[in-house]
Parts: sequence; C-alpha cells; structure tokens
Amino acid sequence: MSTVAAVIIGDELLAGRFADENGPWLVQRLRALGARLVRMTTVGDDPAAIEDAVSRSLAVADAVITSGGIGPTHDDNTLAAVAAALARPLVIHEGLLERLATWGAGDDAANRRMASLPFGTEIVTTPRGFPVFVADRVVVLPGVPRLFRTGFDAVASRFAGPPAAEVWVVTSRSEGAFATALAEWVLVHPEIDVGSYPRLDEVPAVVRLSVTGKDAARVACLAFALATLVGGAVEPKA
Repeated sequence: MSTVAAVIIGDELLAGRFADENGPWLVQRLRALGARLVRMTTVGDDPAAIEDAVSRSLAVADAVITSGGIGPTHDDNTLAAVAAALARPLVIHEGLLERLATWGAGDDAANRRMASLPFGTEIVTTPRGFPVFVADRVVVLPGVPRLFRTGFDAVASRFAGPPAAEVWVVTSRSEGAFATALAEWVLVHPEIDVGSYPRLDEVPAVVRLSVTGKDAARVACLAFALATLVGGAVEPKA
C-alpha cells in the first residue's frame, strides 16, 4: 500500500472565501485505490509555506499530491516551490509553452511562468487538455475541482494497490470505560489500526471503532475480539 500526503494550496481556502472540494474528494479516491493518506496540509500561496509543506510531506510519504497554484498570476507559486523543495532548477518547457500559446492562456510572460517546471518534470496529458506535472515524487494538480479530478484520474493507476480491509465495532459504553484496556490491546496487535469515534448525535449515543488492516481475515477475527473487549458488537455490512 503506497502512502500519500496532500498539500492543498490557496489563500482563498484559509480566508474562507471558498471551501476545499479537492481534499475530501481525494481522501475517498485514494481509499478506493488502496492507497493510504498519511497527511493533509492546507497552506496559503506563500512560496516558503508551500516549499515547507512539500518538504515535510516528502519526508513522511511515498508520494505528494498538490492542489492549486499553477496558473499564470502572481499568486501561483506552486511549481517554483516544488522545484525548491526538490532542489531542482526551474526550466522552460518549450512544448508546453507552445501549447499554452495556442490556448490563448495569456501574454508571453504569463505563458512562460506557467511553462516553468522543475527540471526533469514528466508531463501527463488528460482528456480536458490541461496536463498533470509529475516532478520526482510530487504530482502537481490544478486547484479547479473538475480539472483536479480529471488530472488525478490520469495518474490514478500509479496509486493503485490492494485495498485495506475495514470492520466497524459499535458499543454503547463510553470511551472512558475501556480506554485503558484498549490502549493495551492495540499494542499487542500492531498489524491493525484501531480508531475510536464517539457519536453523540446518534440516539442512543454510541462509540464506533474502526478496525483496519491489510489481511481481511485477520481484521475480521480481531474485530470480534475487540467487540468483546469493549462490550459491543461487530456492525453488519450494509
């Protein structure tokens, strides 16, 4: 299972002008592919902040996906920041420059800004025309949701793998009633991940626990053991 970190970029997101649509969509898409999202960071358009977020993400994940900041205006700084994070120079991609000119993307300076890519960047074409940029382990995608989704779909096969198995356990007991026992139990079973989530909005209130791992049979077996530990039951599959 590959690990992925996402860097969602845009001052407009931090200011609340627009809600992020790409992050939530990416979470579900990666999960369906069998990839594991280990970090998601939202930063503004500041180049140093983007570089720092990409660098930190590269340190904890097999691949990094960025969203936004690759247009022709002054606040589109993602490609330069990715180049800095990878310690690669920015170079003009002549083929992309010609393509942008035919699209009427802007004046010469704007086109050259958009065609300045980290050295060695792979360009992946998409059905909608706007390409995906893959620089080493960083996949650079547009921020416009429909372009982001089309772009990701063009490289989705690179993240495909066996999906994780997941079983849910539900209990009416409070977390405090089993927290100590649960902490000890998960140490004995490091091959699985367990999350505990109080759902006070349900009537009656319950705690839902997710049991996740690579081996479906092992996950199912341990889910029943966990249900006994917390005084709950395995939730039937829908």
